[in-house]
Amino acid sequence: MHGGDPMKRSVNNQITTQTALACLMSNTFFHPLFTWRIIIGPITPWLSIFASVIDNIFKNWIGVCYTQMAIFKVSQFQNVFLIHIFNSSVK
Repeated sequence: MHGGDPMKRSVNNQITTQTALACLMSNTFFHPLFTWRIIIGPITPWLSIFASVIDNIFKNWIGVCYTQMAIFKVSQFQNVFLIHIFNSSVK
């Protein structure tokens, strides 16, 4: 809707984009090596270590994105709750 302008996108949208980017990069770098190991056979140890490190990096990246999303949603709920309490005490 807003194109690539990050100033007009919501925080939730930006975090979802980060998660999708991590999944895309994981599919680009890790899964071809994993498929190679299943179909053709073993790969060299250094390439296997590289694939494992890349997979762990992207899994941690996705986990951080989900944690940020949860924290953001809780903080939004907290703000709405505090605004409701403030408005009810003013009346």
